[in-house]
Amino acid sequence: MLCILTVALAFMQAEVEPASQDLQLWYDRPADAYGLASPLRSWEIENQDRSDKGNPDPSWERYALPIGNGFIGAMLYGGVELDRIQLNEHSLWSGGPGSDGWTQDLNRADAHEHLGEIREALLGGDAKRAQQLSTKYLRGVGSEDRNVNDIRFGRYQTLGELQIETKHKIKSGANGPKFWTPSHESTSTGHESFAMVLDGDAKTKWCFHHKETAIVWQADLRIPEVVSHYSLTSANDVPERDPKNWTLEGSQNGLSWDLLDERRDEPVWDQRHQKREFKIDNTQAYYYYRLTFTAVHDNVPHFQLADIQVGDLQSHPKEDLGVDNYRRSLDLATGIHKVEYALDGASYSRETFASNPDRVIAMRYSTDAKDGQDLFLRLESPHPLEIDGGAGKLDQLNRPGFRGLQVYRGTLPNNGLQLDVRIGILAKGKGRVAATFKGIELVGMEEVIILVVADTDYAAVSPSWRGVDPSDRNNDLMNAAMKLGFNKLRERHIADFQELHGRVALDLGTTDAETLALPTDQRVQKMRDLKHSDPDLEELYFQFGRYMLISCSRPGGLPANLQGLWTNEVIPPWNSDYHLNINVQMNYWPSGPCNLSECEQPLVDYTNALIEPGAVTAQAYNASDGWTAHLSGNIWGYTNPHPGKNRPRYWSYFPLGGSWLSTHGFEKFTFDGDIDYLREHTWPNLSGSADFLVDYLYQLPDGTFSSTPSWSPEHGPISTGTTADISMARELLTGAVEAARVLGEEGPRIDGWKNTLANLAPFRIGKHGQLQEWLEDIDDPNDKHRHLNHLFGLYPGHQISPQHTPELAAAAGVTLKQRGDGATGWSMGWKINFWARMGDGDHAYLMIRNLLKNGTSYNLFDLHPPFQIDGNFGGTAGIAEMLLQSHYRTRGGELDLLPALPKAWSTGSFKGLRGRGGYTVDLEWEGGRLTAARVVPDRDGPFVVRWQKLTWTLEGKAGKESRLDL
Repeated sequence: MLCILTVALAFMQAEVEPASQDLQLWYDRPADAYGLASPLRSWEIENQDRSDKGNPDPSWERYALPIGNGFIGAMLYGGVELDRIQLNEHSLWSGGPGSDGWTQDLNRADAHEHLGEIREALLGGDAKRAQQLSTKYLRGVGSEDRNVNDIRFGRYQTLGELQIETKHKIKSGANGPKFWTPSHESTSTGHESFAMVLDGDAKTKWCFHHKETAIVWQADLRIPEVVSHYSLTSANDVPERDPKNWTLEGSQNGLSWDLLDERRDEPVWDQRHQKREFKIDNTQAYYYYRLTFTAVHDNVPHFQLADIQVGDLQSHPKEDLGVDNYRRSLDLATGIHKVEYALDGASYSRETFASNPDRVIAMRYSTDAKDGQDLFLRLESPHPLEIDGGAGKLDQLNRPGFRGLQVYRGTLPNNGLQLDVRIGILAKGKGRVAATFKGIELVGMEEVIILVVADTDYAAVSPSWRGVDPSDRNNDLMNAAMKLGFNKLRERHIADFQELHGRVALDLGTTDAETLALPTDQRVQKMRDLKHSDPDLEELYFQFGRYMLISCSRPGGLPANLQGLWTNEVIPPWNSDYHLNINVQMNYWPSGPCNLSECEQPLVDYTNALIEPGAVTAQAYNASDGWTAHLSGNIWGYTNPHPGKNRPRYWSYFPLGGSWLSTHGFEKFTFDGDIDYLREHTWPNLSGSADFLVDYLYQLPDGTFSSTPSWSPEHGPISTGTTADISMARELLTGAVEAARVLGEEGPRIDGWKNTLANLAPFRIGKHGQLQEWLEDIDDPNDKHRHLNHLFGLYPGHQISPQHTPELAAAAGVTLKQRGDGATGWSMGWKINFWARMGDGDHAYLMIRNLLKNGTSYNLFDLHPPFQIDGNFGGTAGIAEMLLQSHYRTRGGELDLLPALPKAWSTGSFKGLRGRGGYTVDLEWEGGRLTAARVVPDRDGPFVVRWQKLTWTLEGKAGKESRLDL
């Protein structure tokens, strides 16, 4: 027996201590110093058409680093001469009450009256008529123009930027020109943005649908320069997109312009990637230059250029930063962002964090320079903010200490939402401080502490969706923060953050020392070579997902949206809303397994806020009790399908969206076992969704219940039933029935749930051996669509597994192979979890590598593209799923140890992952074999543990380590 234990399994007498790891992202350059233009006002240059998804500032998307406390957040650039802190507040949304034409009820009230006719046509074989009727009646009320509808639907928006000039005398960076496009034209993808025409690379391009409007390129200089020539470089394809007519102008004030050059009827470029030079007769130095393109060739709808160079203006920051030993970093364990460098023999350092306990962003700028440091800070915002009470007074305390405050107040023009922003200053030094309407100037300071609080009058209460004026709340927060001071705020922040992030440690192997010494962006670049190994970067990616969930989703706040908490635009991609057909749910997949159950509370609260408007939607479209919500949601209780007769129903009509949301509340209970929370917070939405399903689901001629008519999310034709819908209904009803048992709920209502659950249409295996996406066997084996919602039962559901339903699992495997290993970032994140549930660790690991290669930016942001946070969360959840899987049972639970361990992680350990049923698990393994295991249950009772072909049934004691006795 001793020999067996030595070879196969050893039991830990104490806590597993995984190998130490570096949990820092770090870079040797500021975010806007990678040869990419960094506009100072993204909202000025973003495309005003929501169909354009490219980010106007690639430096934000690729290199800036996020902090957040669930309520306010920031993206930090770490600039030398100009430090940019792009700000967000979680409820800063347009639309809703106060916006033009807004009404809570945008449902088509008579929609349910046409269900009979639609079903009759569909079941009678006339799918075309069924689709026509559905398109006509199963949609919301509103304009055919999505931009018009979004005025009242709303958009999550940037708060703006806090910009801090350091007054360093360096001829680079922020002192160079600012390039932008006041025509508000950007790109169709993040890789064809305005910045691409500034990067000096002929292989990239600025390309977009110009809609017959003028296209403007503009340079704003700090020091006037003479320009006597310029050049334009053609892009890679479609010569007809080359510019035909344009002008070059100069200006002293940006208002009146002098014509410097005009070109008409220019021919297309002779070659692709060709640079053409144009000389002009100009001796005047101007502060501003602009090129205006008014026509392309043959009236094609797109404009494109690979590069624009005007004179000798540097269109991107110089390679030399002008400082020594520059380093910026983000510590995932503490949530502290740092910048450090040396200049003229003096050292400079900055620390920034977003505190949840004190609801404040705190920044400290320090130096040992003999004369201190000079700073000028200003708040720039796309919203009409005004300084409250004049310019603001900074009161001198006992010299050399200063203390002061500026208050910015305003309302969003779109909806009247009140916004209150406060900037507090605590400074030490022998210099002076002055506040004006332009900003705050600090001269000769050893240390400057900047505190930021922000809030709106939003409240998640229907029908007003408004609460109290935010000024009193912000005043209290700022006063408390200024009394605590930076060190105490920092101490309280770290204690709070580490209590959450420190619950889980992970070691997946050892990265070579040469790679470990590289900045994070270079390590990401090396990982794009699929032969390169960097397990420490994979650990970092996992922990970055946990870091972001902690940073953007805290109790009392709104749930993470499509970009979490962070956007630098006023028209972000897909409005940064809540997509209920995968994306918002995916954001919370790591919460249970990765020991962050508290972070899921905002999603449960959000779901409860939809019950009242969702009940109206359930009646309008299905004459059903309970409540539902469809494909897209906002913070204003939007639950109906989108309008638009030309919009496919699969991008609008999705009545299982509410049910999928409600599964999360019960899933939270399976991990934390909090019966009081289940009763008070989860039961209202869970039971209401079950009531809806009993009425909504239609009994087919064979006696089974299905969602008729239905569409697989974002994919495919009308159907008598989609596997996604039926799987989600099964998951919801299973959880509702179990919650009723736990809470002691009985009666006809519960019996109705059980009857519907027992008679749901079963999974079907198609003619290609695939798990059918629809009840009809019409799957195309060559289809590579990114959505795989019909595999919901495999993951995140619990209906398909190789152990319990091997035939269905094999069919799911056929589907996965047919769809392939490519896709967008979030889809690759989902596929990691699918392959983990299939027990194929090597295939799951291949998806991790694909995600890092094709879907991950240098700051570890997931790129859909553009940035979309769900891929990060899907990737983190997938890594956890490869190492530990669990199943909730009426009594206890089941734990599968290392169920999908890839060869690449042959030796490693983890500490603190969670299993359903309430178990904390620590493991160690070597050479692919488990060597140490520790399981601590939250409560007394039996549970089952499996590893490979071994199974143990144990009797757990709350808080006591359980051993696996052979």
